[in-house]
Amino acid sequence: MVRLELYKTILRLLLTDYSGLIATSNDYQDIADYIDDDNVEDAAINLMSKPTLPEVFHPWLLSIIEISANPVAMTATIDAFKKVLLYDKWGSEKKYERCFCYCSPSLFVTDAEYLYHQKNDKAYSQQLWIYLERLCVKSAERKEMLKGIAQPKRGTFVMAYNKAALGYSSNAKVPKEELCSYAYSASLHGKEPVKFHKGLEFDASAVRLSSYSYNKDVVYQQYYDIFDVINDWLHSKDILSAFLRIYQIVEFLIYRQQMSDIIKVSSIKQSFLREIKTLNKRFEQNERNTIVENLPLVFGVLTATEPSITKAEPFIKKYLGQDRNHTHGYLHPGMNVTDKSKALARFVYDMRCCIVHNKEAEFHVSYNNYEEYKNVTPLLKEVHKLLAKKVWDLMNQPASVISFENDRYIDLF
Repeated sequence: MVRLELYKTILRLLLTDYSGLIATSNDYQDIADYIDDDNVEDAAINLMSKPTLPEVFHPWLLSIIEISANPVAMTATIDAFKKVLLYDKWGSEKKYERCFCYCSPSLFVTDAEYLYHQKNDKAYSQQLWIYLERLCVKSAERKEMLKGIAQPKRGTFVMAYNKAALGYSSNAKVPKEELCSYAYSASLHGKEPVKFHKGLEFDASAVRLSSYSYNKDVVYQQYYDIFDVINDWLHSKDILSAFLRIYQIVEFLIYRQQMSDIIKVSSIKQSFLREIKTLNKRFEQNERNTIVENLPLVFGVLTATEPSITKAEPFIKKYLGQDRNHTHGYLHPGMNVTDKSKALARFVYDMRCCIVHNKEAEFHVSYNNYEEYKNVTPLLKEVHKLLAKKVWDLMNQPASVISFENDRYIDLF
C-alpha cells in the first residue's frame, strides 16, 4: 500500500467512525470529496477543525499534514515486523507504567499514553510517525490503533519487533516484558526522559516577595552560599525538585540559627568548640527530631489550608504516620495551631525522605508514580510556598534569628 492510499483510508476511518459528522451533512461531504480527490492535507485540516472529532486525533492529523507537505521515505519493510498492538502490560503493577517511546530498525515500543498525551498543536515526531505508518498498513491493525487512541486505556503499549534481528529463532517465544524493559532503558539512554505530570509543574515566579529592597543593616555576604542554592532552586521545573532545594535551604538555616545562638554566648563562656561538637551530634544522631523541633523556631508558626490537609490526610495516615489514637494521620483537619505547626514540620521532613530515599520501608515519591501521591501535592505546594517566602524574609532582616549579629566572622576559642 502506498502512502497516499494509506492516508486516505485512515482519513475515511476518522471521518466515518470518529468525526461525529452526519453523513448527509455538507461538512461530511466536503471532507469526503477532498479524500476522493487525493487532497489529504485539506481533508486533515477540515477534520481537525470539527469540534466533534476527539482532540486526541489532532497529533495524528497534524502528522499526516506535515509528511504530505514534506515527504520522507518509509524505512525498512513492514513485513519484517511482528506486531503486538495495545498489549496489556504484565499484571496490574503500576510501577511498570511509563509514558515513553523507543524506535529502532529491530524494535519499536511506545506506551499507548504517549500517543494521546501530545499537545493539540504538536504532531508526532517524524521517526515515531514513520513507525506508526508501518503498523497501520493492515486494515485490522489500523482500526485497532485508532480505537486505542480514541478510547485510551492505562497500562497498554504498542510493540513491533524483528525476531531475527533480536537474536530469536522464528518459532521462539519472545519475552515482551523484557523487550519493553529494554526499550524503556534504551529510550533513557537516548536522552528521552519521561515527562513529569502537569500536576507537578512549578512556577518560580509565585515564590518571590512583593518587595525585596536593600537594607544597609543586613550583612548579605554571610548568606552568599545560600544564594547559590536559591539559584539552583529557581531552575526547578517541578515541585519535587523545588521542594528538595527549599529543604536544603531550610536545613541550612536551622543549623545556622543554632550556630547563631552558640555565637551569642561563646564569647562569654568561651565554649564554641564544645557547643559545635554537641550541635553536630544532634544532627547526626537524631536528624529528624532536630529538624522537626527547630523548623517552627526559625520559620514561625507553619500553616496550611484545611482542604489541602483533608485531601492529604489519608496518604499521611497510610504512608507517613498516625496520631496517638491511630484514628487519623499525624496531620489531620481540626488540629490546634501549635499541634498543626509541629505536624507540618514533620511533614516537611517525611516528604523530603520520600523523595530522596529509596528505602524498602518508605513510600517512594517520583515522577512516574504521580497517581499514587497526587492527593498530597496541593499541601506540598502550600508548605513549599510558605517556606520559600520566609527564606527571602529571613535573609533581609537585620535582627534575623539566622544572622550572626552583623558580625562577618566567628571567633574560635
